[in-house]
Amino acid sequence: MTNDQLPISKKELTNRVHRIKGQIEGIEKMLLSDKTCLEIVQQIAAIRAALAKLGGLVLVSSCKTVSDINLEKKIQELTKLL
Repeated sequence: MTNDQLPISKKELTNRVHRIKGQIEGIEKMLLSDKTCLEIVQQIAAIRAALAKLGGLVLVSSCKTVSDINLEKKIQELTKLL
């Protein structure tokens, strides 16, 4: 995560949430239309990546005033966790 991505507005964050919601609804439709398990798992992986990115952005946007030398490392650890 680079400093040129800051600041992240609430609007940008909520737009990401709306896209993720759409992806989740897409999985429901995929299940109902008998898509292959590979297609469904691929979509789930995309959602997980989107959530991880969102988590990192939320963390950075809410912690941008924190003066912590290891903040980037903590963000990476939390992003992996998400």
